[in-house]
Amino acid sequence: MIKPYILNFHVALLQNKYFLAVFFLSIAIFLSCVNRQNFSEVPELEYVGMSSFSMQQNNLLTDSVFVFLSFTDGDGDIGMANGSDSFDIQVSDNRTGGISDRFRLPEVPEQGANNGIRGEVQLKIYTTCCLFPDTGIPPCSKPEMFPTDTLTFDITIFDRAMNQSNTVTTESIILF
Repeated sequence: MIKPYILNFHVALLQNKYFLAVFFLSIAIFLSCVNRQNFSEVPELEYVGMSSFSMQQNNLLTDSVFVFLSFTDGDGDIGMANGSDSFDIQVSDNRTGGISDRFRLPEVPEQGANNGIRGEVQLKIYTTCCLFPDTGIPPCSKPEMFPTDTLTFDITIFDRAMNQSNTVTTESIILF
């Protein structure tokens, strides 16, 4: 006759082997399902949309549109350090090519070995003046022969290493 405590030891050992095998197999399956983010270390922007496609021309702060963007960055160094006087989002008016606005993202702390990051940004861009052909009409006038003006914005972001993203262009905005 087999002594009961030896039989119990063999059964417990077999149960532990099965438990350990199932446990490690479960971990292996879980880790194989985790999607690692393999983004470029240079930020990448994607234009998502806008809240409106028209504004009333006027001085700043009287009308605005929201521009929605998404971004990725492989090393996660997005956002300037607190107290920095640098800007990491640049908006250019395509009518003039000049920078019309700059924004600062909050600093995103780097975490762990795989720092890839994905996020969304919402920018509030205020109205500007209509620009007219070389007719001597000053900006922000309301001549009957030019009731509207159309503009688009180019938007770029920079990370803390000063890598510049691709440039995205908004849809046309009509200024009344």
